[in-house]
Amino acid sequence: MLAALLVANARAAAARDVATGSGSCALGPVGAGADPGDRALVSSPFGMWLVDFACPFLWHGPLLPTSPWLSGPSATGAGVMAWDLAADLQIAGPPPPTGGSAAMPPARREGAIPGARADVPREPLWGVISEVRVGALAHDVVFPSSKHLNAPNPFHHHFERGMNLNGEILFVSPGLFHVIGSPRPRLGGSVNTLGYTSNAYVDLDWRYQFAVGPFFEGFLGGAVHDGRLLDGNPEFAELGTRFLFHLGLEAGFRFQGRHGLSLFWEHMSNSALARKNQGMDSTGVRYGYRFGD
Repeated sequence: MLAALLVANARAAAARDVATGSGSCALGPVGAGADPGDRALVSSPFGMWLVDFACPFLWHGPLLPTSPWLSGPSATGAGVMAWDLAADLQIAGPPPPTGGSAAMPPARREGAIPGARADVPREPLWGVISEVRVGALAHDVVFPSSKHLNAPNPFHHHFERGMNLNGEILFVSPGLFHVIGSPRPRLGGSVNTLGYTSNAYVDLDWRYQFAVGPFFEGFLGGAVHDGRLLDGNPEFAELGTRFLFHLGLEAGFRFQGRHGLSLFWEHMSNSALARKNQGMDSTGVRYGYRFGD
């Protein structure tokens, strides 16, 4: 009675899975992806059946390959059960082809351990490059100061005009930088599209990255430029010295682990170390691609 009930349950479950295509327990060779301790033999008038407790609707037996209620894709991958002298279940072989057609290959279960996601940062490029960024910046914009308490306006230029095309490489923070908060060294530069002041810079970048999404950064370093030092007004900014302090802020949002969009502001000046110190501010948007930390 119990065996007949078990067979009826297996028949109903298998037919439902075949009809709906929703069965999560694909039939395959005996023991595929299952622990032997999760299986047991059940005797019935129809023969010996192997019950997989890890997957309750997965049954194996001598009648399974030719059972009419499991014909088609759900039965073709089932293995044939055999009993050996060591009292252990093994595969006797795949089911024979029927009707002269080749048997379908056994169904396979997915591995328990998922593969690494492609969108999660892995190792730094060549072991040293953490991230690369590119962007477009409004050049020499009027920025808030002690004399001009106005909001920054990327469409209102101070002396020089145009747009800067910006690129930057961020490197992995060396271990010795741990004592100062592990900033990442940065190497970058901007080229003005109208022939005004361009620059190159080297900075240290301190950042705060939330587990998901937003990040904030502040940087400090030095820059060299090709602009005017003196006698540039009103068309050119008078920057006073060839080498300037370079500092700024960046805030953005990181998505899919590797990609980021941010708002960027940079300031260059000689900090009143020369007679002329008009300084220069640029602001814009940037895209970053992160390899790893």
